[in-house]
Amino acid sequence: MLPPMLRALLAALCLLLAAPVQAQALTEGIHYEFKPSQFLGHDKKVELIGPEKAKGLVIWTHGRGDDDPGDKAPTLALYFAKRGWDVYTLYRYRGHDTNTSGYQMLALAIEKAKALGYQRIVPMGESAGAYASLEAVRNRTDIFAIVALAPAGFGSAKGKGANSGWRQNDSAMRPMWEKTAGTTSRIVAAYFAGDEFFESEQPNVRGPWLQQTLTQLGVANYVIDQPAHPMLTGHNAGATYAFGMRYGPCVYIFIETGVAPPCEDNDPAALATFSIVAPPRLSILPGASAAPQLGLWFGATPEGRMRALAVESIDDKVAKVKFILGHGVDPADPTGGAITQSLTLTVGSNALSYETQQVKYDFRLQKDGQLLVERILKAIGPIPKTFTLRRLD
Repeated sequence: MLPPMLRALLAALCLLLAAPVQAQALTEGIHYEFKPSQFLGHDKKVELIGPEKAKGLVIWTHGRGDDDPGDKAPTLALYFAKRGWDVYTLYRYRGHDTNTSGYQMLALAIEKAKALGYQRIVPMGESAGAYASLEAVRNRTDIFAIVALAPAGFGSAKGKGANSGWRQNDSAMRPMWEKTAGTTSRIVAAYFAGDEFFESEQPNVRGPWLQQTLTQLGVANYVIDQPAHPMLTGHNAGATYAFGMRYGPCVYIFIETGVAPPCEDNDPAALATFSIVAPPRLSILPGASAAPQLGLWFGATPEGRMRALAVESIDDKVAKVKFILGHGVDPADPTGGAITQSLTLTVGSNALSYETQQVKYDFRLQKDGQLLVERILKAIGPIPKTFTLRRLD
């Protein structure tokens, strides 16, 4: 039996460990900034709509270690800004940014957003910013939705401070996700191939596990699991232009409706998500009934924009096609909506070709049945960008 003094010391220690952690005194302008966003790759100022008219407020929260107080929000956030949402950036000064303080700063930003009058608040974060967004959902009841891009709050997988703590981003975060049971918040999460914060012993399991877990808990969710798109790899893929173009419509529709729309590359129903309307009829000219390229093809470009190619007719010299470009970020921009071009392609020995002073396209049928597209932008150089289109049966 323990001596009375030792028992008393142990009891005091248990009380100390059980006591709630007191919030650190954090001050806007000293520890963090919370301000209207600027956007990556978008120099034009995006005017705020205001809490009375905006659909809600997106709060962009960057990953840890960012040295730039002018941290800009990504294309995904711009997609929301162009559709009636206001977007603010929460910048956390380096040296004051931990898992605990990161959430505390986000909580202060949320309180300020509520005081301004915003009703629907959506924290959208990458890495440690996504970690803070998850903390918001499991600790509050006033979050409309979150978007967690490559959520990670532990360790460093590379660089001077590399350590094995990054492995906790799987094991330690699973109980956090499980504590979202009962939330009415809508949850978007995205994981990417080649992410150095993936646990090496359990690769490729986060997305499927999270989708299954949140569904079983009754939480509305949309989980994007390691898309095969060539430009969406690595820990920071969610903040890229390609991710915003490829998944912006899908994330936006889910946040607004609570139902994930068709979005996968192999799902022809995804065309409607990107406002692509296929021509109602396709025909074959006499003498070309065996043309293997005839039909509707679809897929995403390296930049993430969804496209379709409707080969409507073909003979031994030319093919009549409609080239359909899915909508972009800004619906007010004439180039941002869905665009349909009627083109005449040259039929060669092994490809359909189209060329202008600016660009050259070759469409080659592959052995696997897909259509390989080679695109050469002449102003940039002779190296082609390639992507594949799938046939819509």
